[in-house]
Amino acid sequence: MKEHLSAARDANGVYSAILPKPTYLEQLALPSQTNIGIIGTSVYRKQIISDIAEYFFPESFEPGLRLLVLHGMPGVGKTYIAMQYVRQHYDDYERVFLLNAGTEAEIQHSCYEFLKDLNPAYAKLDPDEHRRIFLNYFNHHGKWLLIFDGVDFLDLKSSGPDGTAMVDVFKSYLPTNSASSGHILITSCCDVDYLGS
Repeated sequence: MKEHLSAARDANGVYSAILPKPTYLEQLALPSQTNIGIIGTSVYRKQIISDIAEYFFPESFEPGLRLLVLHGMPGVGKTYIAMQYVRQHYDDYERVFLLNAGTEAEIQHSCYEFLKDLNPAYAKLDPDEHRRIFLNYFNHHGKWLLIFDGVDFLDLKSSGPDGTAMVDVFKSYLPTNSASSGHILITSCCDVDYLGS
């Protein structure tokens, strides 16, 4: 595992944390634009993509749900890196899904679109039922990549209309079946080390 995917905050301000086993959360921080300079070209991005692949497919690979968070300031290329990873590793997965996740409403709409493509009859169900079927799908299928792109509404103090903390709302959309061999990639501007709590 690369140094910046270590078990604690390092000198560069990069975090990693472990969710309750056997689900893992790693975070890979991208530097701000002022620190990228020439390194922010394809050479730097190729290394990040390689690090993502190394995390999802380590040499001592053990099947199980794996989660990685790419976080950094707006405009540093998180979504671009995620899409390049998909282009390079598409054949490693049976299915790849991208969900726009800028707000809870976008996540709900992405779930709706996903389910409507799976079975048009699902379109008539309510959002809670969509979430249940969505999670059921990912908890019972393997070898998939699920990308939550732009999870920027998370903050420890924010809450939804019903008072539920936004981080808890987001977590309610994360597949949890540790027997699944799925991968979750999250892009976010938030410093989301508290997801491990």
